[in-house]
Amino acid sequence: MAQLVQLLSPITARLDAMERRELSPAPQTHTPETQPDPTTYLERSQKKRLPDPERFDGDRSNYPGWKYECEGKLEYDSHLYPSQDAKKRYILSRTKEKATQVLLPWLLENQLSTVKELWEHLDTQFLDVHRQKRAPNKLRHLKQGRRLVRDYVSEFNQLRVEAGQDFSKSVLREMFSEGLSVELQRLMLRTPKNISFKEYTEEAIEISDDLYRINLNSRSQERTSQRAHGISHQKDTRTPSPPEKMDWEPTKAGKASTRTSRSSVDQVKCYACGEKGHISKYCGRSSKASSTK
Repeated sequence: MAQLVQLLSPITARLDAMERRELSPAPQTHTPETQPDPTTYLERSQKKRLPDPERFDGDRSNYPGWKYECEGKLEYDSHLYPSQDAKKRYILSRTKEKATQVLLPWLLENQLSTVKELWEHLDTQFLDVHRQKRAPNKLRHLKQGRRLVRDYVSEFNQLRVEAGQDFSKSVLREMFSEGLSVELQRLMLRTPKNISFKEYTEEAIEISDDLYRINLNSRSQERTSQRAHGISHQKDTRTPSPPEKMDWEPTKAGKASTRTSRSSVDQVKCYACGEKGHISKYCGRSSKASSTK
């Protein structure tokens, strides 16, 4: 028993000390009144805000994207729209023409409505059900083709919004990857599996930009090499041109004078016999005639 008491004595001492601390009055400390930090409001006011979506005019093809942008704006800048009424007024401010004509009367008649009910009303009016049904199929068969990856990402996200389905990250990644070019698919194999879909698309854009720069530099170097090779080849195969022929060349001059003298002799006409090519002094007929006399 004595041994047990000795073993428990340290524990008992700690418990007693804890009880004494709890029973003893806490020392009174004067806490200065906290003044509101003047930088808090300044930092909040200087926070980078999302840009306002374009005002929706009632075109059904633009409705899914506009709704997505409005929801993102209200979520990111929620401190600017703390109440349901503030959110509804903001959504109304981002409409025009036909969309305003549809939404404003409904808000006046349903002033106690929620933002969710407002979106349900707009979905009924402007959501293209047939387009929404076609979007998943188009999304699964979408291909990059000869387009830039940025354009492919833009259309992929647009169809994803139109589909209105909550695709898992793995499904989105698989559909997106299958639409990429074969070369990009191979380069994207080493991309980490745990990154978000947004990070995955950004990685595809970055790799595509790097690949474009590499191909551009390669083509430029190839053209430079071909141009240099062509110049050296021309230098090797070029033969010296023969000297220009001169009109005063001796052989030509002699031949030319001979031809000229012969042509002039051929034009001479004998007045004794009337034939050309000789004169009367050398005319055979004239000599015969003189001998007979």
